[in-house]
Amino acid sequence: MKTLKGKKRFVITITAIILAVATVSTLIYALPVEGEEITSGKRVEIYARGIAKQKNETVKMPVALKLTLYLGERHGPFTPITGAQGKLDVNGTVYAITCGSGGVFHRKEQAFIRLSGTDYDNQTFTVRLYAEYFWMGGNWYVARSIGILKTDVQTRLLLRAKAQVFP
Repeated sequence: MKTLKGKKRFVITITAIILAVATVSTLIYALPVEGEEITSGKRVEIYARGIAKQKNETVKMPVALKLTLYLGERHGPFTPITGAQGKLDVNGTVYAITCGSGGVFHRKEQAFIRLSGTDYDNQTFTVRLYAEYFWMGGNWYVARSIGILKTDVQTRLLLRAKAQVFP
């Protein structure tokens, strides 16, 4: 009886440690200095990896996102995204991102990004991303990042990433 309880405690402890490490590893943004303001004219480089799943499908596909965002002038708690470029690779299919919009909300610690562009067949697509972030140890981390890729089929994206802010 005692051995079974001990094994259960061990499994629960290991699961809690794995969940804590997985949560901390959802790094999406890293700023060079604690409390540095995100202001007009800054460039944000984002590198993300994750999985994609199409609606009503059980197969999970690998996703890689390399993105450069250009930020506009901050208006209170909101910093608009004035432009974007990059590429999205979903299971070997590459989508070229040519424009983007959205914003970063500093009080609610949220980012909304809408991207569009063309795929290898010159068909248009739209990507909508949502992320919640927090400050810790001079870095900007994301607790959760989800998105939707809309082509002729809707695909859900779950991402972990890292970003750097440049002047």
